[in-house]
Amino acid sequence: MADEEKPAEAEGEEGEGAAAPARRRIQINPRIILPILNTVLVLTAAGTFAYTKLLYKKPVISEYDELAKQKEALKKPEKPVEKPLVNFEQMTINVAPTSGKAHFATIKLSIEARDADASKAAAQLKDAMTDRLIASLARKQLSELNTIQGKLLLKAELLREFNGVLNASARIGAGITDVYFSTFILQ
Repeated sequence: MADEEKPAEAEGEEGEGAAAPARRRIQINPRIILPILNTVLVLTAAGTFAYTKLLYKKPVISEYDELAKQKEALKKPEKPVEKPLVNFEQMTINVAPTSGKAHFATIKLSIEARDADASKAAAQLKDAMTDRLIASLARKQLSELNTIQGKLLLKAELLREFNGVLNASARIGAGITDVYFSTFILQ
């Protein structure tokens, strides 16, 4: 065995010089790798199946437990936080015309402020917010506003616009938390 290693070292020394050690090249046989990978995948799948179907037990959900959770939640009522509201007068606004016909929206709304400072700033900037409301409605068509999704999109747009007014003028970011329509009539 020692005799067999010497010729290999001698060949390595002749070709590369005396300083470099001889390197063996490992050849990977694909006939061995594919069955090993296949075995690993099968064992992984079998282990996952055994864990999820045999070992892991789902918690039992019973009606009694759920009712107990609901009763416990009712025992600890959270203190409602009152947020100040800024009310707008009822106004009639032109909506974008469709097929040459003019349409109107009669709207009365209130905005919910985050705190008293935001409420005061919103009350002072009520005219600017009304202007943004009129501009937003003038871009909308009657068919857009006639659906619940359209009203929700309008609320989201107004919330963004009103917070933009507050941020630009009073440097209060996200001072308006919600928009409530008390009257919404389309003609």
